Amino acid sequence: MVTNIHYRDLNATVGEVGAILDSLSTAEDKLWPIERWPAIFIEKPIKIGSKGCHSIIKYEVECYDPGKLIRFKFLEPVGFVGTHEFSVESVTSGTTRLQHTVNMSLRGIAKIQWIVAIRWLHDALVEDALDKVESQFTEEEWKPRKLFFWTQLLKDIIRRKQLAKLEKTKKQGQ
Repeated sequence: MVTNIHYRDLNATVGEVGAILDSLSTAEDKLWPIERWPAIFIEKPIKIGSKGCHSIIKYEVECYDPGKLIRFKFLEPVGFVGTHEFSVESVTSGTTRLQHTVNMSLRGIAKIQWIVAIRWLHDALVEDALDKVESQFTEEEWKPRKLFFWTQLLKDIIRRKQLAKLEKTKKQGQ
């Protein structure tokens, strides 16, 4: 069983952080770090059953409480059995926690994919998202942190594969 939790305690109200959560996958997305990572797509309007994806990860909305929680059930990769979610909750007066949680079991090749590649990319992406949100409540401009060599290498390999696939699709369309 994999439980992977990242969170940030923010000097903001639940309403302010909830509005950022609700901007997910919109033209004004203030949560997802599209400046460095593939965009997230979720069918609109967001509701239970809406399909979504980013890069090779596909899912559907399992639970949605606007401004508080969006939980996704994994559809792909094969072998990812479980959920991932963003949640917003009050910690103290004036402090709100934005948390991302993965709860899943891994089957077959997914065990190796998670350990060798996906976990590294996931952790970097989620930390970038939390940094991006945090910067909206401070005086500091968000600047993506330097990626570990392995994470950057994996990111580059995936980008090359996606570009090659796009090029192949273009050639087939001619």
